[in-house]
Amino acid sequence: SIDARGEVLQSAIAGLQQISEIAGDSPETSVTLSTAIARYGYILTQQGRNEDAEARYLKAIEILKPLSSDAARRQQARNYSNTAMFYVRAGNFQAVDEWANRAFDLASELVNQSPEDPDLSRQIVQALTYQATAAAVLKGAETACEIRKTAQQKAENLVRAFPDNQDLVNDLVDLNLSLIQDCLQLSKMAEAAHYTEAGLRLVDSQKVAGSEDVQVQRRYSSLLRFDAIIKYSKADYNGAVESISAAIDIYARLVLVEPNRPGFHLRLGTFHEVMADCCLATGNLDDCERHLRLQIEATEKGIEAGGPTYALQNYAVAKALLALGNVQLRRNDRQEAAEIFARSASVLEPIIDLYDTRTLHDQLKSFAEIMKSASSEDDSLGAADVISVRRCLDTWQSLSAGDTTSFLNREEQLIEACQKTAHPTVKSLLEHGLVACYAKLYSLLLQAGTEQAALSETEAKCIRWIQTIQNGPDADPLLPVRLPELKDLRSSSHFRQTFGLP
Repeated sequence: SIDARGEVLQSAIAGLQQISEIAGDSPETSVTLSTAIARYGYILTQQGRNEDAEARYLKAIEILKPLSSDAARRQQARNYSNTAMFYVRAGNFQAVDEWANRAFDLASELVNQSPEDPDLSRQIVQALTYQATAAAVLKGAETACEIRKTAQQKAENLVRAFPDNQDLVNDLVDLNLSLIQDCLQLSKMAEAAHYTEAGLRLVDSQKVAGSEDVQVQRRYSSLLRFDAIIKYSKADYNGAVESISAAIDIYARLVLVEPNRPGFHLRLGTFHEVMADCCLATGNLDDCERHLRLQIEATEKGIEAGGPTYALQNYAVAKALLALGNVQLRRNDRQEAAEIFARSASVLEPIIDLYDTRTLHDQLKSFAEIMKSASSEDDSLGAADVISVRRCLDTWQSLSAGDTTSFLNREEQLIEACQKTAHPTVKSLLEHGLVACYAKLYSLLLQAGTEQAALSETEAKCIRWIQTIQNGPDADPLLPVRLPELKDLRSSSHFRQTFGLP
């Protein structure tokens, strides 16, 4: 366990320091001491003691500064890479970029001297990985994806050259996982599927079942999560539930074994998020709510275990609360929804000024506050934009109750409000509202046996608004499979063909 490993490393560090005091510093002892201190820094990070961990990482680097031996420089390259990894966890991406560049430069210099050494080539791959992580925040997803593809190609070449080296295989799996995330963010679903399949081929599920190595379990369950998202994107909800259920089972066991590791709880939260999406898309509101609450519970446990540097994860809590508020709206409990939206906004308040992603936090907070006001039953409250959102919400709920008159009377008014508003969040809410309304109208017309021409016209309007969203700043490639209102439209061959559904 992490705690036991920490105790062993503390004993090792104490012994090495005693040797140095008795026999004097030697290059060999300094390298070993630096290695032990860096590893202990990792243990401290896993325990949520980030300030102590940072001091250890920097101390490990300081010890080796005077040394120029090959062993010292090799370990220093690892130290630079480990320090970059720490700052990823701490959310300091400028520091990630700085230390990743140092690791890349030193490892590249060393590999030129020993080109056949897989460990040195592996360090270059790791440095590129951290450069990509920093680039995702500082330069954008496209740049990050290109850097990661370079690292992945190098990792593939290493695995071909050294197929029995499990560390190299693990690196390649981790790179595939990161590339899947990049491709999903960039709406490159086919590429995401390619890297998911490649990752699953590298991870033998039979060996995973009998393994006690938590990193093996982590990689496999993460691949299962992405496999679920790929299946979900194709409206294969049963397949998605099967994959994400297996991932949840793995991490439900891991958090019991090591309850003090923040990452275990946080990852379990992301698995429940995917399951909640599947439940919502199929209209299973009870299970959707249950998994959203489990997501919030797991994420909050991770934040508590991780301490102040994990505060950014409150963003995931706020998102889950927004989704939970939407569930209550679908149950027509607007008072409960408004209270949940208010809680979502308050969760974001303390972290808005802390991170480079402030704009993202501001947008989510604005969304929560507008939905809180729009969910109010008092039509006299709120500015004109909020009243427009409330009117759209009222119309959607009328359609949900089987009344088409309200929407047909307000359709042009809602479209005009969407086109005129200068508030980006309101615009996004109205666009999504119009999609849901047209989808509801389509289902009601279908149930009434309406002639095909009217159905086709309603379908075309719904498709146009989905495409408007997908071409805008709030593009959501999964929108056609996400909204439960689109269930009947997903049975239309024209709708499936338009959005690439099998």
